[in-house]
Amino acid sequence: VRKAVSFLALSFLCGVPAEAGDPTICRWTYLPPTIDGKGDDPAWKNAQSVGPFQRAWDKDPAKRKPHTATEAKLCWDRDNLYFFARMEDGDLFAEKTEHDADLWFDDVFELFFKPSDGFSGYYEFEFNPRNAILDIYFPQRGLDDLPRFKSDFPFHLETAVKLEGTLNKTSDKDKGWAVEGKIPWRDFIRAGGRPRAGDVWKYAACRYDYSVDFEGPNLSSNAPLQRLSFHRYEDYLPLLFEGPQGDHPKKPLGLTTLPPLADLKVKGRPGKPPPYQVKNAYPNLKLPFPITMEAVPGTNVMLAVIQNWSYAPSSIIRFKDKPSVDSYEVLHKYEGVAYDFAFHPKFAENGFLFVGWNDEKRTRITRYLFNKENLSLDPASATDFVSWKHNGHNGAAIDFGP
Repeated sequence: VRKAVSFLALSFLCGVPAEAGDPTICRWTYLPPTIDGKGDDPAWKNAQSVGPFQRAWDKDPAKRKPHTATEAKLCWDRDNLYFFARMEDGDLFAEKTEHDADLWFDDVFELFFKPSDGFSGYYEFEFNPRNAILDIYFPQRGLDDLPRFKSDFPFHLETAVKLEGTLNKTSDKDKGWAVEGKIPWRDFIRAGGRPRAGDVWKYAACRYDYSVDFEGPNLSSNAPLQRLSFHRYEDYLPLLFEGPQGDHPKKPLGLTTLPPLADLKVKGRPGKPPPYQVKNAYPNLKLPFPITMEAVPGTNVMLAVIQNWSYAPSSIIRFKDKPSVDSYEVLHKYEGVAYDFAFHPKFAENGFLFVGWNDEKRTRITRYLFNKENLSLDPASATDFVSWKHNGHNGAAIDFGP
């Protein structure tokens, strides 16, 4: 009899520390693989395996090897992140067919990606032998509103599966199954989109394998997870995105000839080079979800609005404007969502600070007195300068005209 493991129950402490080791190389492919579940394209011949899969959390070393083997690979190009996994499985089992169902109650292959240590968001993708998909972005770990996160962002994955056996038939012996797919980089927009060559993410490839021969599902991962939780991104492996290597393949892509354009009048380059380059001004300062920031006039202190996740209750913070800064202080917390603030043009004389924010019913521009001596705002001085009813999609950006 198959036994299911709850999605929220995988969190007990066990295991002996294991080293993450060198990063997995996610290699560039000039020729995207055909998404058919076969995994026989040239892109996969050059791709690095993400294995071996293990059960690093198990206290018993004899039980750290999974019952069945898993082989998985990743590669990328300008448009997509590609994946392929082939799994041994003597008892193919999957009942869910709808999108974003609780697929972890079936045989399932899972991918987790955390693009940055600088913010808390991460992605989970699950695939079962019926080619059902679960795709979800978590603004931070431990949030309880799973149905909301399943539906609040549209994903655009394309996948295919190939079965070697019969689904849900316990009387025969199956060989396994494979899943192949691509995830457009636009689906990672909430974490910055497509990486640059040389960028390093954290990731884990994981698996649930149900069988009548097992006592409950046999779980495994390529990451050295020290607790039985696939959401434990502290133990995820590094994933290095390698740029194009070698020569472009001879197979022509796109236009093979360039016919002349008789009436072309364009001259010169399409635009000037950018006047500046983006640089992380505060590499040691970890802010969960920064919205806006500005220096307090005449000081080396910055004010900023932060949220714990998108549209979360907001805080106004302060920190010193220096590259080595690594901490901040909270000046004021809001039950609603703050979007912007602005100093009065005569701030040096009147000390007025204006904050734009939303509560449950109204958008408000609230004025505070800001103490220029101790660089803090006085909550008791709060005065709603103007407010209006909102429909849930109003911002509150502020600026002073001439």
